Amino acid sequence: MAVPKTPYHTINDWAEQIALALLDRQAWFRRGVSGDELGALTGLNELQVRRGCWHGRLHGLFQYEATSASYCLTPLGVALARRLKAMRAAEADALQQAEVDALQPSGSTGVVSPAMSDPSPSVS
Repeated sequence: MAVPKTPYHTINDWAEQIALALLDRQAWFRRGVSGDELGALTGLNELQVRRGCWHGRLHGLFQYEATSASYCLTPLGVALARRLKAMRAAEADALQQAEVDALQPSGSTGVVSPAMSDPSPSVS
């Protein structure tokens, strides 16, 4: 049975999720997280965790500790995970701001002019 190839960008997304999970757990410089824990933290299945970790190791972002069967971030992985976390936070802020802007009527500044607030008819 042939195994379908996974698109490269999907594996990269898995590696990003794993990098952020390792960063959140402060798993760097020989303080690792097991593959099972990574699956629970990221919501990825075992195959996705393995492929994502392989991808991260290939690019020097993760290190595998055979004695404890755990993964940790390398210094390069820490730097890239921090940058990725900041980029995702900025994207989330921009999305939230866009939702707020979409709820406001166009041309509305939130300030009511005195002419608009006076309900009495003008007499000439």
